[in-house]
Amino acid sequence: MDRCPADREKAHTVGDRVPEHCLGNPDYRMITIIRFARRHTVVGQRIANALIRHRMNEEAKRLQARYDGKKIARDARKDIFVATDFDGSVSSQLGEPERATDFRVFVFGRNGELIAQWHGVPSAEQFAAAVK
Repeated sequence: MDRCPADREKAHTVGDRVPEHCLGNPDYRMITIIRFARRHTVVGQRIANALIRHRMNEEAKRLQARYDGKKIARDARKDIFVATDFDGSVSSQLGEPERATDFRVFVFGRNGELIAQWHGVPSAEQFAAAVK
């Protein structure tokens, strides 16, 4: 879960640790959930969504360079997913307490079973072992 600007840098670290066999593979999805700590008006939500969309496009450029280097003929932007959680409903389904502010990484299997989770950014080796 990505909850504040400092945590966004951690998300880059997680994305950079995605094993090579997962890159461009439609069987794997990396989804960032951004949980907002306080309520926002509809206008505030639209502004936040526009900023997030811009950030996703920038991240797609970084990922596309990685795809191009690996000769993966796929649009990287289509492999980046973000869910905005303005009311806490998404994160509560993942077992997050209402006022939680920590950064968490979850790995789920094909059938939705939880394979691994970390509080903080896992090492590249931990991440690779979870998605082998």
